[in-house]
Amino acid sequence: MPTALFVPETAVLVPGVSGRTPVIPRVRSAALGAARELVESAPPGFVVLAPARSSRSVDATSLCSSLTSLGISEHLVGWPAPCTLAGCPEHLGAPRAVELAAPATAVGLRLLAAAGWSGPTTVVEVSDDGALPGAPPGFDLAAVLVLGSLSARREDASPRAADPRASALDAVIAADLGAPSPPGVERLRSLDLALADELDVSGARPWRTLASWLDGREVTGREEAVEPELGMDYRVWTWRWET
Repeated sequence: MPTALFVPETAVLVPGVSGRTPVIPRVRSAALGAARELVESAPPGFVVLAPARSSRSVDATSLCSSLTSLGISEHLVGWPAPCTLAGCPEHLGAPRAVELAAPATAVGLRLLAAAGWSGPTTVVEVSDDGALPGAPPGFDLAAVLVLGSLSARREDASPRAADPRASALDAVIAADLGAPSPPGVERLRSLDLALADELDVSGARPWRTLASWLDGREVTGREEAVEPELGMDYRVWTWRWET
């Protein structure tokens, strides 16, 4: 039975990024524990589905998972980068843009490596510059790691200016991801992307993409962790479905 793991795309999920101050430790622990369970189930491959500035579908071995674009030095990071390109994984120089994974993808690849995964991995990055992508080859048997967060406009402490609509939208999305009934999966599949963009919901396109790939399938799910921090509502969910 294939499984999806949903985790926040924020770089603070990675140990060391926030320095000596622990941030979202419960969410990090739940994400790593669930990822290890997926790896131990020995799937034939992984699909990493993440938000990005432009869309593409590539083999993970062609990407550099450096976080230097965020100003993060490699020696500070607790989950080593799994990339093997020239200059990796020390990242002493700037990688070429064509080889650089989106920050969310880099977080996901580091999480999988920390969980013990070194097998075939397809990266699907989705953005607002085109139609949502179709499922990659092998999706029916692969495990899926989905990166993305709820609104960044929930309150005054949020990364973006507060918007009174944010908490209501977050509540609906969180309920549908935590208990994915057929109507809930349909709501995710038809998620209002314009509204989600206004409210800075980074997970909107990855969630809608996976829901579209699973159209007509019976999905079960549960919430693994929730942790309010930094004006955000960070959560971890898992889904399962029949092939």
